[in-house]
Amino acid sequence: MSEGTPLPPPYGGGPPGGQPPYGQQPPAQPYGSLPPSGGPYNPPPAYGAPPAYGAPPGYGTPAPYPQSYGAAPPYGAPVGVPANLASMGKRFGARVIDYFITIVVVSGLGFALVGGAVTTVQTDPTTGQVTSGGGTLIGAVTVWGVIAFAFGVLYEFVMIAIKGATLGKMAVGIKVVREADGQLPGWGPSGVRYVIQVAGSFVCGIGLYVVWLSPFFDNTGRRQGWHDKAAHTLVVNTR
Repeated sequence: MSEGTPLPPPYGGGPPGGQPPYGQQPPAQPYGSLPPSGGPYNPPPAYGAPPAYGAPPGYGTPAPYPQSYGAAPPYGAPVGVPANLASMGKRFGARVIDYFITIVVVSGLGFALVGGAVTTVQTDPTTGQVTSGGGTLIGAVTVWGVIAFAFGVLYEFVMIAIKGATLGKMAVGIKVVREADGQLPGWGPSGVRYVIQVAGSFVCGIGLYVVWLSPFFDNTGRRQGWHDKAAHTLVVNTR
């Protein structure tokens, strides 16, 4: 090999793809371009891996802002309060109708049973003691009490359980529903409502009326009486 002849690799110029000869620069990359994927500084993401921190979401990906479940209540309305709550005027009207229905039925039964038994009672004109018919009168009063109690159970407890409303509530267009799902109360909640009202009737004779008025004391805006709170029920409009 003569003097001045360049040496072959590896003592001379490098192979293609190696370092360029001294004094030469590699071709410039276009502005903004990235090195090919898979290089040591730009490895491809693993399958299923989340995008790099700060990377914009892909096309069609919703922005990560919190979503609220359900529609927003009307402006100024308490949160979680149904819009169709029955007014206290309607509830009062339903109670008045139910009260008169109960009075008419119970009084009519009492007149028929007890009034008839009274005519069979005989007393001693001198001492005033009952000489006959006393057992009949006691039996009639007992039967009347049982029937009156059964009527109250059927009218308030059973009708609320299976229909959600008494005749008075139907007349004014309201009904009782479960606050959790708006369905008919069923036997459990209806029984709780009835027991609370019966227990109130034994408190100084006016406890029942206090229970009926207790929705006025509810500061949650749901117009729940003590019996509604215990049974987790609401009274709503049907029309």
